[in-house]
Amino acid sequence: IRVLLSEPGDLEKFVEFCGVVGLRAPTRGRRIDATGLEKFFAQRRVDRLTGWMKSLDWPVAFQVAALLHNGLLNTQEIESIRPIITQLSNKSAEHTGDTLRLFTEKTRSQTSFRQPLELLDELVNYRASNQPRRTPPAGHFFCSHVTITPTRMLLEGPYITQSNRVIRKYDQFKDHFIRVEFREENRQKYRWEREVDVLEFLTSRVGAKLKGGVDVAGRRFSFVAYSPSALRNHSLWFVCEEGFRPPVQILKELGNFSATTNQPAKRAARMGVSTNACYVPQCTKASFQQAFSATQPSIKVSKDQIVEIPDITGPHNNPARPPHVFTDGIGTISPKLRDRICEALSISTKPDAFQVRCAGLKGVFVVDHQLEGKIMCPRPSMKKFLPLDESEDAEIEIVRAFDKPGRSFLNRPLVMVLEDRGVKTEGFLELFNDAVADARTAHDSVDQFVAVLQKHRLGIPYRLDQTLLKLKALGLVLRTGQDQESLDTDFLARVRLCVIKHILRDIRHSARIPIPGSYQLVGVADEGQAYINAGKENVFTLRQGQIYACIQDPSDAEPQWLQGTCVISRSPVVHPGDVQRVYAIGKPPENQLCAFARLKNVVVFASRGTLPLANCLGGDGHVTRLFITEQVDPTEYDAREPYTLDRPVTLDDICDFVVEYIHSDVVGLVADTHIIIADASSDGTLDRRCLELAKMHSQAVDYLKNGIPVDIRRMPRRLIPFKPDWHEAEDESSHPCDYYRSNRALGHMYRTKLDEDRETLAHVEVDSYGDSISQVVQQRVNGYPLAQASHQEQRNVLRIVETIFKRYQDELRYICMTHSLTDAADDCLREEEVIASTILAKCSQKGWRKDRLHRMRECATHLVQETRRDLIGDLEVAPSEEVRNGLHKAWAAWQQSINHRAENSTELFGTQSFGWLALGAVLDCLENLGVINRK
Repeated sequence: IRVLLSEPGDLEKFVEFCGVVGLRAPTRGRRIDATGLEKFFAQRRVDRLTGWMKSLDWPVAFQVAALLHNGLLNTQEIESIRPIITQLSNKSAEHTGDTLRLFTEKTRSQTSFRQPLELLDELVNYRASNQPRRTPPAGHFFCSHVTITPTRMLLEGPYITQSNRVIRKYDQFKDHFIRVEFREENRQKYRWEREVDVLEFLTSRVGAKLKGGVDVAGRRFSFVAYSPSALRNHSLWFVCEEGFRPPVQILKELGNFSATTNQPAKRAARMGVSTNACYVPQCTKASFQQAFSATQPSIKVSKDQIVEIPDITGPHNNPARPPHVFTDGIGTISPKLRDRICEALSISTKPDAFQVRCAGLKGVFVVDHQLEGKIMCPRPSMKKFLPLDESEDAEIEIVRAFDKPGRSFLNRPLVMVLEDRGVKTEGFLELFNDAVADARTAHDSVDQFVAVLQKHRLGIPYRLDQTLLKLKALGLVLRTGQDQESLDTDFLARVRLCVIKHILRDIRHSARIPIPGSYQLVGVADEGQAYINAGKENVFTLRQGQIYACIQDPSDAEPQWLQGTCVISRSPVVHPGDVQRVYAIGKPPENQLCAFARLKNVVVFASRGTLPLANCLGGDGHVTRLFITEQVDPTEYDAREPYTLDRPVTLDDICDFVVEYIHSDVVGLVADTHIIIADASSDGTLDRRCLELAKMHSQAVDYLKNGIPVDIRRMPRRLIPFKPDWHEAEDESSHPCDYYRSNRALGHMYRTKLDEDRETLAHVEVDSYGDSISQVVQQRVNGYPLAQASHQEQRNVLRIVETIFKRYQDELRYICMTHSLTDAADDCLREEEVIASTILAKCSQKGWRKDRLHRMRECATHLVQETRRDLIGDLEVAPSEEVRNGLHKAWAAWQQSINHRAENSTELFGTQSFGWLALGAVLDCLENLGVINRK
């Protein structure tokens, strides 16, 4: 437990009470008087250090500030290394900043204390022959991160981050932008408590930073904007205007956002704001979120290539309400323009739909094969703001390309709703048991292991599935068989354990269970009615209650048309009506003009009827093949008018909105209360309290757009003061008496014994060093000897490979240290966790691990791409001779990893994953040379 003491004498009282009740007295640490004799943090000393940091280039200054603010070094210790930092910085600020970044990690993780100067000297000498190459890939940049807690300011990174329109516009000034997160002391999100009103604290701590700025390394950073997904994580963009420009000027240069001048939430969502001193009427708030959303730049289009078309609307039967819009946020794009985008982004499988940002437009563009030329056709419902100069070419920014179907999984809310809609517990248990058994087949064969990896999207940064399939093509198997060599190693077996534990944990604690024959698809509209309105004849259109879906994975030879009764649901599921039964029409008739006949990997909704199905559901559709015996009508909540001021919005209003949002961010709390009450009630999700919570959940989701918070004090209370057993935290921090035995399907699945923490390597025979792999692959490599390679050249290759490995090892260690779930010096991710794309440590707040895991995968992906480029270059454009050179360099890297493992009694960190990375590069070269044929 953690005990907080408020008075100086409380510690002595606590020790006394421990003796009274028979508890061991707490261990006393060394007392540190920060303002005593040494005066480490006297204002004069801090000011002198801040002045020095201000004189340094940003990459160096940020790392020095991290040493101070993260509590790794005090001011005196930083002064001791100041001369060497200044000397290094004068040579190369980028190299010095990178060296200090690794020095920060080594200082935090050292098990026995060493003098900072000694440790830095050692690292500088080591890095002198190991120049860093941290080059961000296209559409990304390195961004510094600041976390502000109630008592601390923590500095991390810089981390690889996907760029956005603003960063690309001011590419030369990208170091002026930082990400700032507001968190609890344990680095988790602020959580609403019924008994505590934290608004006053948030106003003073968070609001003060938003309005007054954040000082980092002698520089003042001011709040500028946020994206919707970032604000949900309480993360914002700040900018340093010194040597650049103030936030108001940045916003003014992005577009004309005058439509929401008086609405704080929409103005923050389209974000163009004014300061108290200077009001900027043409900037509004909803579209600056759009400008700061992470996107991938593709191509530019001229004004003539953007042709607006009208929305398809339903009948206007209710004068008090506008007619329903069937094409809300949906536009069309010609095949030729789609092909140009794919060419620019090197997309081999051409998608039929993109999520796009372009010239103030936001939404999904779907290929219309009736369109000629290279044009895109947006609709009025997609327009969020106007560009400042409509005559300029506009860049098409891609948020997502829907080039393959997503896999659909159950989750706890969906299980609860489906059970109330008639699905039996036995059906869920069958899927549960199948999912558990399927995960454990990862030990059985290469095909099974690859299928598990691909189904759960694991091992992607290291392209582990592709490496395994190529080894299989060379005749290797997972289990040793007759006349067949095994590719298994002790490390690969540990990776499989990580994969299995990750999947079993998700199954037990989130009910994340694959649904066979189901898909997650983006919803689009049937354009047939637009064809009819344009005067075309013999047009086939969907009727209300019908959908169209054609599925084709890039690996599938033939497409699959879904036909028959299906179930489609929104994400997330809250109301029973969020799950609807529909009819999939299969392949459209060939004797009629059909707008969607050639579309794949989307779900098409009807554009006629009383209510758009997309409005009933919202979000991406999940098409499933579960049979439901009862039907519940979808709910429709009245749209709430955005909160509007009687004056123009100022920057202070936006700051107040952010504070209020953090205080009132209760989407998760409402959803959690909903499912707990549903479990305890005999009416399940149809309980009146649950229906009220479903309405509150809809309001909470819309809060970002309309600025109207949920009155959480009106939230229905739980029926009993206990929670169902399946709700118990995975870190076992709660007391068993707080839970009851649930009789719902979730309870039965939760109590099914999985023993995910007891998964072992029993009965798995492995090769410790991968000798079988070496023997089989070397036969192929020897077929491409290097021409006239002298011993000196061979030694040079080995030196290059050793340098590449050292860089890889440093970066991998940094990733493992900075993405653990705690700040403890000994808490570090294992190598096999990174290659498997998981974090196995238990955590009471799933969102925290999810955030860390997402960033870890991004960093690992960049590290792998950079290391592969160092080894083999770009195989898509490399001539044959360069491919051969890369082949031998990568082969030397694989052999070196084998030798490291054989020569050291203890496993050298990084050698295992580096070896598998190098092996994948070798196999890619062999495939490029025609040696490997997987067909």
